[in-house]
Amino acid sequence: MMRKVIFLVMSILLIISACTLKNFDVQEKQYTFALGLRPLPKEFLDWWFENLDEIKSEDRKLVAFGRDIAQTQTVKTSPVLDPSYIPYSYDMREWGLVTPPKNQGSNGTCWAFATVGSLESAMLTQLGTYEISQRFPFIPDPYNPDLSEQFVAYYNFDWKLSWKSDGWDLSYQETNKDKGGNAFFSTYNLIRRGVPLEEDFPYITDDYNWIAWNSTNNNWKYHLVRTDGTIVIPPYYLFTDYDTYINTIKSVLMEYGALCVSMMVYEDFSYYWWNEAKDGKVYFHTWGATDTGHAILLVGWDDYYDNDPSYYGPVWILKNSWGTDGGDEGYFYLPMITQDEFLNGQCPDWKIEYRYMYVPVFE
Repeated sequence: MMRKVIFLVMSILLIISACTLKNFDVQEKQYTFALGLRPLPKEFLDWWFENLDEIKSEDRKLVAFGRDIAQTQTVKTSPVLDPSYIPYSYDMREWGLVTPPKNQGSNGTCWAFATVGSLESAMLTQLGTYEISQRFPFIPDPYNPDLSEQFVAYYNFDWKLSWKSDGWDLSYQETNKDKGGNAFFSTYNLIRRGVPLEEDFPYITDDYNWIAWNSTNNNWKYHLVRTDGTIVIPPYYLFTDYDTYINTIKSVLMEYGALCVSMMVYEDFSYYWWNEAKDGKVYFHTWGATDTGHAILLVGWDDYYDNDPSYYGPVWILKNSWGTDGGDEGYFYLPMITQDEFLNGQCPDWKIEYRYMYVPVFE
């Protein structure tokens, strides 16, 4: 019974094992922490307790419970726009609503890059450049709000399932171990912690198993972008109508910004990324064993994609976090779930419809 409950909870929350470009020649750098958990940096604690009166009560928690996180989320199961206003193609790159691709390097931090990428796109989509400059005057370029993946990755999670008198209780304890991530938790941390600028807290590409505290100045704590909630789209099998599901994804993308999504990566994806995506080809899993889960960013679609001579049909446009040397300058293309896959409950796990999707929200 316990195993079934744990499997169900893990399936619902979609814990993502981060897909990495590992460099096994890098010398590992180990840190020792009690029970494997990370003590908070002294400068953050000093600031935290000096400003408790100005911090919302829920922000004081270092342990978060699943029910508390869920209260910050709004689940969408129907389009947020009239479907007649949804075009057959939409690419956020053409509208300046997505920031450039970055490179996660040798770390398993794809989840942090997808979370931050969704946040940056949400700012551009929901606020616009003028409102960004008004709300966050510390951002140097409101057309390219560049925020810190290192900070988000530093506040990763350990989870614990325990029995209470009224049922099972899922809780999270933060850790800076580089062990994959979870958008259910990371989007919540955008609300309770916020994210500083990349220049205040730059990313480290080397893999040392632990994410380092890397503030370059003491101003980072005054340069935090915080959100007010999260929009969540459930996976396809929780919808009853195909068109409603597809239009929900498309309309949320247009209204709120790029979606943090995920897929299973197989061995043939790496070949596709480095050899075929640059030609505009669409990825189909055909060979190789599964590698791991991978978080990416959904930035658009084309219902009549014809840049691949071997495929004609609807595709999703996605931004990866493996730099710009591979893929189509950092982007790639996946086929949408088909109606047969939807109706028969047979969506493959290398398609993004298999899992939950997330985007931050500003009030």
